[in-house]
Amino acid sequence: MPTVTFKGRVFPELLKLTLSQPISLGWKNEQTGFNGIVEVTITDGVLTAKCELSKFDSNEHLALLYKEAFELSGILVNLSSFALGTGTTIVFETMTVPDGTTTEIRSADPTLAQHCTAFTLSGQSILDILDLAVKEPLIHYALRDLNDCFVPNRTTINCARVVETIRTMILPTAASASRAPAWEKMRVALNLSAGYIKFISDQSISHRHGVFDPVDTKTNAELSHRTWKIMNRFLEYRKRNNKPLTDPEFPLLS
Repeated sequence: MPTVTFKGRVFPELLKLTLSQPISLGWKNEQTGFNGIVEVTITDGVLTAKCELSKFDSNEHLALLYKEAFELSGILVNLSSFALGTGTTIVFETMTVPDGTTTEIRSADPTLAQHCTAFTLSGQSILDILDLAVKEPLIHYALRDLNDCFVPNRTTINCARVVETIRTMILPTAASASRAPAWEKMRVALNLSAGYIKFISDQSISHRHGVFDPVDTKTNAELSHRTWKIMNRFLEYRKRNNKPLTDPEFPLLS
């Protein structure tokens, strides 16, 4: 059977989380028939997830395998966190595939970077955005939710939460009041179609209600790209002292 091994760490490192013995957990994806067993070992905060698989093709199975191994490892770490009364985070840092090749894991989609036009990481522009985020903490919360989109099973909920946070920043609305005026103002301010936002909200419904239906890689990528664009447009909107964004500089997103 092909074997893929993920290695990483449990933070905070000072906790030096240790399981008394390796624990094996199995899974089977009903849609693809892809299945395997993950043996998780955690010693002094170093985590190893050794995956014995029914089959393995990097192009077909890697994304699904990463999700399963991360989720199953996360179950053990979250149970440990609950028992210890502490917060923890896990990170996979390397992956070794059946031919013995080891590569570093980078939770990233470099194609998302193209959507950030509101600032760069040098010069005055980032300082301007930093000033906005300090004065308006919800900006930071929305960016934090975007950062967590790289964690399996968080993309749908987090993208929806980002757009709802932006809506709240554009037009604060009481919990008991209709949000329709706020959505409309957001669409006008950022030059978005209703359908562009609805796609994000609709994909999150089942996950927000505790039904974690599988979401394919293509859909997750589309959610991330749309939300990155909306976040960037909101920052551009704030930079312009809340002047609505219009064509041709900001074409309608639909």
